[in-house]
Amino acid sequence: LDRLGYGTFRLWWTQIVAELRQCDAYSAPVSVVVLAAALVEGSLTFVVKHARKLGLGVFQSRDFDGDARTWKIDSLVASAASGSDSAILDMQAKNRAEILIRSRQRIHAGRMLSEFPAGAPDLRPEEARDAKATAELVVRRVLDWLRRFPPA
Repeated sequence: LDRLGYGTFRLWWTQIVAELRQCDAYSAPVSVVVLAAALVEGSLTFVVKHARKLGLGVFQSRDFDGDARTWKIDSLVASAASGSDSAILDMQAKNRAEILIRSRQRIHAGRMLSEFPAGAPDLRPEEARDAKATAELVVRRVLDWLRRFPPA
């Protein structure tokens, strides 16, 4: 994070990782999914500026011209899988991240009313375990990508 210019976010990252490690997929599956999605979103957000500075194909969408608070996790994942040789995610990782995003959307009551008018399906422990594994996969892909395209 320091080399990317986001050293002040080390505490945030450390807290999210620590809480995710402590969450149990059986007793707190929603928490696991939300925290896993936060790590996916964070890891991709922290490399946008770097990728754009290098002029790589990844994250060149106009979606990332404005303030980071307007960026959507869906766009981050889609763009991380674009850019040919500079892509961070392959199709398998992208698909897993998209499943995680859909699971995370359960925290939005309005979306739940719209998508599941008969009531929301149960969030199973295996979905929470997969969310955790997906976060690990995406973070690993970001770290591998940073080895290929290191910050100055």
